[in-house]
Amino acid sequence: MRWQRPINTEAEMRAFVPEPISKVRLKILDHLERHSQRMIAMSSLAVLSSGGAISIVTTRGRVVPDGDRRVRVDDPTVSLQGGVGGLFVIPGMEETLRINGRAAGGAIEIEEAYLQCPKAFIRSKLWDPATWSAQPGADDTTHAALTAPMRAFIARAPFGFICTESADGHGDVSPRGDPAGAFVRVLDDTTVLLPDRTGNQLADTLRNVLSVPRATLVLCIPGESDALELIARAQIIADDVLLLPSAVNGKPPKLGLILELTSARFRRGALTAVWNAGALVDPKQLPTMGEMILDQVNPNGRLLNKVGSAIFDLGNAFHKKRRLY
Repeated sequence: MRWQRPINTEAEMRAFVPEPISKVRLKILDHLERHSQRMIAMSSLAVLSSGGAISIVTTRGRVVPDGDRRVRVDDPTVSLQGGVGGLFVIPGMEETLRINGRAAGGAIEIEEAYLQCPKAFIRSKLWDPATWSAQPGADDTTHAALTAPMRAFIARAPFGFICTESADGHGDVSPRGDPAGAFVRVLDDTTVLLPDRTGNQLADTLRNVLSVPRATLVLCIPGESDALELIARAQIIADDVLLLPSAVNGKPPKLGLILELTSARFRRGALTAVWNAGALVDPKQLPTMGEMILDQVNPNGRLLNKVGSAIFDLGNAFHKKRRLY
């Protein structure tokens, strides 16, 4: 099927998603400083993208920092090769840690580490136990088209992980989320639409799709242990008519990802470690996002960091309330 207004170059994409301000790139480190190491240690779940395969790993004791340049993965079900992307999730926390690096035996050699924009978690209300549900386990057979249970799952899912690959073979994982019922739309039995919302404007996912037009989308329903994995050819579009029904608060997305499925399957029990209301982490156990980023960028600037982090957190709070869409 041909789509209206396809986006084929980064210049076309940047007409809708401007380059981020230079200060955003300051948070991208080439190592794991103390806050990053602590976030990995506190996480319950990691989504790893390597060699085109997606691993959903229960992290406690299985994925651990090994100094400031490596993350060790002690899970026999995980095979790492080439460039690896990962996202670490702490239940109860809106902020996540993204890493990119290279496989080295049973470890990941860190090339990039940074705090991820929290908006996907806020939009989806992922950590509100009042939104959680529990449904019976789903069939885990791989299908070439969406089944009725898959369509029903997509209609209820407010959150997911989009996994893409760069031209040099690096995997990348990014969170996506919206209010339940306003997220991924099914267009037909083999095609879904993922809206692209505002974020940190690094646009790694979109840039990857421009060079390697495929993606894996792992969808989640709060409280349910199963995840739905969609492997697809990917195309960025700016079709106003097609995107209009994805509007939230009167604001349609400027861009969307068309995912033309090559396979779909439920991953049974993949999220069991996440849904424990009694184990949700109080965000106060970690410094604020502003405090962590300023400390990462300027580890010796105590007074300056106090002022700078307060300003950052005020701006962050404004964006959480007023710039979600």
